[in-house]
Amino acid sequence: AHLKKAGQIEVPQWVGIQKTASHRELSPYDPDWYYVRTAAIARQVYLHHGIGIGHLTIRYGGAQRRGVKPNRFHRGSTLVARSCLKSLESLGLVEKARDG
Repeated sequence: AHLKKAGQIEVPQWVGIQKTASHRELSPYDPDWYYVRTAAIARQVYLHHGIGIGHLTIRYGGAQRRGVKPNRFHRGSTLVARSCLKSLESLGLVEKARDG
């Protein structure tokens, strides 16, 4: 709620149609899901210093339902993780580590 009220984050145009992961069937119903994900990623960066895009995609991944076959793990969207981190970086809440 704070990120939305501040009005400093520019929400990308693709937010209305983008799925949050490859194993999801639809995009989120909540119109404010981008702010929620950005806040969640900010919390993860605070708790785990030096976290990267790869770890965030694992963190926000889940089980892909494959019908009769057993479920398998699939990663979350790198586009969402990257754009959220760029938004946080533009606000000055996150900065890149020296080693990547």
